[in-house]
Amino acid sequence: MNTLVINAGSTTLKFKLFDHEYNTLLGGLLENDQGEFVFKLDKDGERHKWEIGAEGFIKAPELVLKEIGNHAIDRIGFRIVHGGEKYTKPVQINDTILEDLEKLNDL
Repeated sequence: MNTLVINAGSTTLKFKLFDHEYNTLLGGLLENDQGEFVFKLDKDGERHKWEIGAEGFIKAPELVLKEIGNHAIDRIGFRIVHGGEKYTKPVQINDTILEDLEKLNDL
C-alpha cells in the first residue's frame, strides 16, 4: 500500500511516495528560482533536475505522476497550511471538512 504525500506552498511543491512500511520510494520538489521553476527529483539515491520555465505549478502534477510511473498510489496525504482551531490534526477529507476549510481561505 503506497502513500503519496504532497505539501504545496506558495512558492514550492514538495512530494514523497512511501511504501507500506513508510520507506521513501521517491520524492522531489518544485521550486521557483527567480521566476523560473525547477523540478528536482530524488530517486534511486540520485538527484535529477529539470528547468521547466514559467509553466511551474501547471506542469508539476504531470511531472510528479510521470515519475511515480508504475508505482500504485493507494492513499494521498495533502498538507494544508491552516485548519483553524477545529482542524489541528490529520483528518480524512469529506464534503463537510472541505466546506469548513473553504471558510478558512482568508487565513
